[in-house]
Amino acid sequence: MKRPIIAAIAILCSTAAWAHGELGGGQGILSGLAHFLSSPISLACLVGLVAVVYVVEEERVSAIVIAAAVSAGLSSFLAGSGPAYVAPIVTALVGLTAVAALKPSNTAAILMGIACGFASGLAADLDPPSLARAAGVSIAQAGLLSSALYTLPDLDRVRKLQSVLPIARRVVGSWVAAIGLLMAALAMQVTKT
Repeated sequence: MKRPIIAAIAILCSTAAWAHGELGGGQGILSGLAHFLSSPISLACLVGLVAVVYVVEEERVSAIVIAAAVSAGLSSFLAGSGPAYVAPIVTALVGLTAVAALKPSNTAAILMGIACGFASGLAADLDPPSLARAAGVSIAQAGLLSSALYTLPDLDRVRKLQSVLPIARRVVGSWVAAIGLLMAALAMQVTKT
């Protein structure tokens, strides 16, 4: 029983190596997926977005997912062209929005999806960017975001979890904000020297 678990952990925890490995020469969709999964800012921003927008109506989830995925794919072509602290700052702002526990309007939720997709695409740090890698980043963003946003409302309907999820939303938001602020401070320190 332990061997399959150890093998699964080894495979899943080696995404940084897979991003530049032999998966299609590091140029395909799988490389874009691996870049997204190996970026802590991309994942933190995604988790923060889920914490902010899981309370919107279910009819708006597909618009948020599409906006975030398209934004992530497009912004992945800009990796390395701007300051390194942009994506962590957006992540910190998303985390602080989750801490505030406000229910965003439909327009604000879609704009938040665009901002988080932008930050996730930048943080994926595709080198060099290609259309297939950008598609991998978009697929990762859309797949993880949609699965989380379609699962959390079902958890909210469970009576025992109704009082826990608002607290969990704030705790997750604080962790996302802390990760974003820490990474932004590190990026600013590196650009100084």
